[in-house]
Amino acid sequence: QHGQGVIKNYEKAFEWYVKAAAQDNAVAQTNLGSMYQNGQGVVQNYEKAFKLYSKAAAQGFLDAQYYLGWMYQHGQGVAQSYEKAFEYYSKIAQESGRPVAHLMLGRMYDLAKGVRRGVKEAKEHYAVAAAMGNVFAIKNLGLLEIETGNYMKGMFLRIKAVLMGLILSIKDLGDSRLRSC
Repeated sequence: QHGQGVIKNYEKAFEWYVKAAAQDNAVAQTNLGSMYQNGQGVVQNYEKAFKLYSKAAAQGFLDAQYYLGWMYQHGQGVAQSYEKAFEYYSKIAQESGRPVAHLMLGRMYDLAKGVRRGVKEAKEHYAVAAAMGNVFAIKNLGLLEIETGNYMKGMFLRIKAVLMGLILSIKDLGDSRLRSC
């Protein structure tokens, strides 16, 4: 699927994932779900992706649980539910501390998706993910710091995100919220 050591071949990857997924291999079910979700080697099918992720998540596979949260958040293959997405991201953050789960929780608090807007909670989750090097969390934490009047800290974080290679932050440096700095 990823072409590590061989030529990338989605069709061949699909064949192998189908065989392993039929034996209840959670990793294969998740990878197969990803292929359906992204239309890699197969016709994009969110419903099939959701079913495969659900099977793997039922086995406790955290990656599959994250993708279910994503699908609920974006209404892919299932009715959109920010609340369900929040539940999945919270579970992953509590069980594994994964930075991406904290990033998503921070965004949900920041943008009031599935929960009341909570700047304090958003900052806390962004800070956890940022401490683990998640550049998007650093970027978003910087914006929140600026929004709440901590301009120097916010600009420091925004510049740090740029230096870490987040091109989006370069564009965002012209954001109107930053012009008062």
